[in-house]
Amino acid sequence: MAEIPLPFPVDPVATFGAFRARWPCAVWLDGGAGGEYSIMAADPAETLVARTGRTWRTTAAGTECLSCGDPLAALNARLTDRAASRSTQQPDWPAPFAGGAVGYFSYELGRRLQGQTIAPEADTLTEMAVGLYDWALVLDHERGKAWLAGEVPSEVAEWLATGPETSPDGWETTGPVMDEPGLEAYALAFDQVAHYLREGDCYQVNLTRR
Repeated sequence: MAEIPLPFPVDPVATFGAFRARWPCAVWLDGGAGGEYSIMAADPAETLVARTGRTWRTTAAGTECLSCGDPLAALNARLTDRAASRSTQQPDWPAPFAGGAVGYFSYELGRRLQGQTIAPEADTLTEMAVGLYDWALVLDHERGKAWLAGEVPSEVAEWLATGPETSPDGWETTGPVMDEPGLEAYALAFDQVAHYLREGDCYQVNLTRR
C-alpha cells in the first residue's frame, strides 16, 4: 500500500479527460462544490458485469462466467479474495479510497434479486457493471493535496508526477439518439403521477426517460 503526494491544485475535468484517453474504465467520483474529496481511478484489475442472470468476470487473461446466482454475492466474494491478497499496511494519511469496487447497479438488478418480473425489453440490459481497482487518484479539496493511493504502478506515478497532457478528449454518439417514451407519453405519465400524489396513493415516484 502506497500513498504518493502530487502537485496541487489539479484541474479535475482536464485530468479525468487524460485518464479516459490513456486507460480503460476510468471513473470519477466528484466531490462537487464544497466536497472534501474527489476520487479518480482507471484500468481495473478486473471487471464484473451481470446480465440475464449471469455474472461475467473479465481480467487480462480473458472473460469467464463467474456465477449464475446473486451478482452481489459474487462481487462480495471477489472483494474478500482480493482483500486477503493485498497489503494490510495502513498508510499514515487516511485515504478515503485506495482501491476497491466502483460501478453501478441498475433497477433491474433489484427486481431480479427480489424475484419480480422484468420487462422483456429490459431483460438483456446490463444489471451490474463494477470495476475492481488497485489504485486511485485522491484530490483532497479541504487540505489542498493530491495523492496517489493504493497499489500504484510505477508508470502511473511517473505519468502523473511529470505533468501529463490534460486536454479532455471529446466524445460522440455511435448512432441516432432515441427518446423513449416520447414527450407526449411522458407528459401523460407525469399527469398520472401527479394524480397519485394528490390522492395520497404514494409520496415519491421516480419517473424516468431513456
